[in-house]
Amino acid sequence: MDTHEQRIKTEFHLHTSETSPCGQVPGAEIIRALADAGYGGAIVTDHYLTDPTGQMDTRDGFLKGYHAARAAGEAIGFTVLPGMEFRFTYADNDFLIYGMEEADFAELPDDLGRYTLADFSAYCHARGWLVYQAHPFRPWCQVQDPALLDGIEVFNGNPRQMSSNPTALAFAREHSLLGVAGGDVHQFVDVRPDALLVPKSLLTPKGIIEFLRTRPASWAGFDL
Repeated sequence: MDTHEQRIKTEFHLHTSETSPCGQVPGAEIIRALADAGYGGAIVTDHYLTDPTGQMDTRDGFLKGYHAARAAGEAIGFTVLPGMEFRFTYADNDFLIYGMEEADFAELPDDLGRYTLADFSAYCHARGWLVYQAHPFRPWCQVQDPALLDGIEVFNGNPRQMSSNPTALAFAREHSLLGVAGGDVHQFVDVRPDALLVPKSLLTPKGIIEFLRTRPASWAGFDL
């Protein structure tokens, strides 16, 4: 990688109103807002939800927000990649999954919501994806076994939630976990002026994995 390569302001935690119940802005509109704020890339991490039996109830429509965001991005030279924020049926913890291709969503097991975290992590790792616990120190969350995680969200910029970012960063450093930072964007007001800066050549699903693997616990900043 060329050290002088252009680095692209990139959002790593983004929801759309087409897919996520909590999202309040359509995918196309939030991409244009990010572009206006100087961003050139985003990973759409809509909530992949399960019904009470553990069956996936969002499979058919899950990529709707991503598709809208990607189409808007293509029109203005903005890179949009797929990802997800996943939750099991039996707990309120959320996990950000990076490195996925669009075709991967059709292959997800119907009962994935009932997996243990160990089995879920093994499933993701077998496909080369990274598993991060999102905002693990919010009051209703429980930080999970670091041995089953690649990393945690060490900075969550959502202004309406108490994410305890300093605690998350300290935990990542203590347990030698990777770190990721994102705006947790649900509304226009969540678009931050600062973000991770990704080399342009790494704005691909596999490239994002390479980029994130350079964010260890000793990492002192967010490229913000």
